[in-house]
Amino acid sequence: MFRFLANNKHRIDLALVWKFDRFSRNQEEHHVYRAGLNKIGIRLVSITQQLPDNSAGTLVEGIMASVSEYESLVIGERSKRGTIQARRGGKLTFKAPVGLRNRTYGTGKNAVKAVEHDEQRVHFIRQIFEMAASELHSNKEIVEHMNKLGFSMPESGNPLTKQTLDRILMNRVYTGYIYVSEDEGYQKAEFDPIISKDLFDTVQMIRKRRKGNRKRTNMRQNPDFPLKRFVKCASCGKSTTGSHTTSKGKSYPYYHVPGHRKGQSCPVFYVKKTRLEKDFLMLLRRLRPTKGFKRVFKEAVAEVWREKQKATVQAISVVQKEAAQIRQRLKRLQDMWYDSDPDLDRETFRSERKRLQDELDKANYDLRVLQDRIVDLDALLDYALDVLEDASKLWLNADIEQQCKIQWTLFPDGLGYSPDKGFRNPVNSRAFSICDLLNTPESRVVPQNEFELIPCCA
Repeated sequence: MFRFLANNKHRIDLALVWKFDRFSRNQEEHHVYRAGLNKIGIRLVSITQQLPDNSAGTLVEGIMASVSEYESLVIGERSKRGTIQARRGGKLTFKAPVGLRNRTYGTGKNAVKAVEHDEQRVHFIRQIFEMAASELHSNKEIVEHMNKLGFSMPESGNPLTKQTLDRILMNRVYTGYIYVSEDEGYQKAEFDPIISKDLFDTVQMIRKRRKGNRKRTNMRQNPDFPLKRFVKCASCGKSTTGSHTTSKGKSYPYYHVPGHRKGQSCPVFYVKKTRLEKDFLMLLRRLRPTKGFKRVFKEAVAEVWREKQKATVQAISVVQKEAAQIRQRLKRLQDMWYDSDPDLDRETFRSERKRLQDELDKANYDLRVLQDRIVDLDALLDYALDVLEDASKLWLNADIEQQCKIQWTLFPDGLGYSPDKGFRNPVNSRAFSICDLLNTPESRVVPQNEFELIPCCA
């Protein structure tokens, strides 16, 4: 409004408001905008609170502005107290998130508001948390899987996005608890939880750990130079960076040690991108999982997977029994209809058949979801270990984020590199061994539970 008045100040003499609190309910803003109107020659006039254009009117207007601000603050405090009191009683004071829905029973003064499970989407929420807790799926994979199963937002019908997934995974409301205040923390809600508190806490720990792991793969990544900051100069110990040099109209990528001032950078380390990455790939080709890691890895994963698969098999058995019972009830209903049972009219038959068919469809859907979790674990683990056997191929075909994760996982301390002698004494993860490094026999390089390298000759 003020911008409109300023742009049309030559055609406007008065700014009319119903009451002064309609102009502003903040005392400071009232006086600032009032002064702005006086500066451009426009009078502020209230229709219901007419004041004389003198010092007394200015005094009363200031008092009214103070009273308006006071009333606004009182209303805000009263609303906040009411919200906290409602939350203490377990009531949701905001729009229910996806998986829950707001319902109103009755009309007028007798209306009762409640929060219920959205039966069409509550199973999606449970599966999202279960997939996140398993650590077998990335957020992108969870989103794609849910959308394939038919997930849609309640009002818009839009598919699941990564942003919506993040909001779901961070929302403690699904555990049946509501945030009351900073002093009182969380209070048990009046509606039933969708997931357990333990499952929610597990997902939060996983998310926190993954967030910490992303510190090394942040916005400083450059797809053109995946080894920058990871490779260090063997002479000065400083981390490298990457840049392009131009000569005769062509660009040439190099890894080098940066220096903000003249003479600070290491003059020895200035290596072509192709050469350094080729040497790194040759190092990865000599890297492979130790036999001890393979054995322990397969045993540990198999033990955890057997427990989870055991619960899944039991759940499949339960759902199969439920589906069989529903089919029997549906068959009995059809037999009663075909036999012209006098106690079964057409309307009752149709509604009961629809209800049983819906229950059967849900049971079949749950059964398909559970059966999808049953996989050939041995084949999957063998494939994973086969992929790790050729770490160079895995790194070469990965994107920049995955490349950084791979190289920091294999070499937690980074790598030292000399342009003359290549990589120097790499200390890698104990799960892997380096074979034929510096023409050293494997038996002299890595025991199963430790890492040991023959010192490199200078």
